[in-house]
Amino acid sequence: MKVIRSGIVLVISAALGITGIVVIKQRRRIESLKNSRHLLAVQYQDLSASNASLVSVEATQNDELFRLQQQPPEVLRLRSQLTLAQQQLAAASASSQSSTTESTNEVMTTDRLRFVGLDTPENAFQSLTWAAASGDYTNWLTALTPAGRDDELADPSSLERFRLGAKNAQNTRWQVLDSKPVGNDRVELKVRIETENAETIWIYPMVAVGNEWRLGDELRPDSGTWHSPSSANDAQQSAMQ
Repeated sequence: MKVIRSGIVLVISAALGITGIVVIKQRRRIESLKNSRHLLAVQYQDLSASNASLVSVEATQNDELFRLQQQPPEVLRLRSQLTLAQQQLAAASASSQSSTTESTNEVMTTDRLRFVGLDTPENAFQSLTWAAASGDYTNWLTALTPAGRDDELADPSSLERFRLGAKNAQNTRWQVLDSKPVGNDRVELKVRIETENAETIWIYPMVAVGNEWRLGDELRPDSGTWHSPSSANDAQQSAMQ
């Protein structure tokens, strides 16, 4: 009988030991699930905050675009003049101001670009490029013709596309190679654009709007057929000789 009782005791002890192990494992699993639940809750809060931030950014962009759409062209023109005045006040001297204007053959980088007004096709090009590289959507719109500005404001993706272009402009170099009048109120600029990966030649159509110059139609790449009046005259004289 003692042997039987001893066996029963051993069985009960073993059962209790197994039960204890199972309970401990369950407790550990419960703790692990609690930790996982806490981590998921934290991640959910982070995702919610990120989503709220993205929604806020999108709302801000939409508000800015709506505000610009409500502004008449006269307000945009006045803001352009204000920016020009601020740039002139920030210049160290009159000589430094003149060095930023009408520099046809100067290689321009983002740190050398300035808003220099719209009084000449070359200055309008530099002001347009400065606004694009600086992320100044308002002055960029000002440097477009009224029709071009209306088209941009009517495009919901215009502002986002503009900001993407501003980021890509940081490592870009521009150089106005030549200009050619096309009629009384239109001048085409031949511009070399250098990026980290490529070098291309583009034709910028600049249009006179009153006493100012603006970017006209869509840019187009130089197909090799564009020639300035001087080069055309040289070619004609060579043919005559």
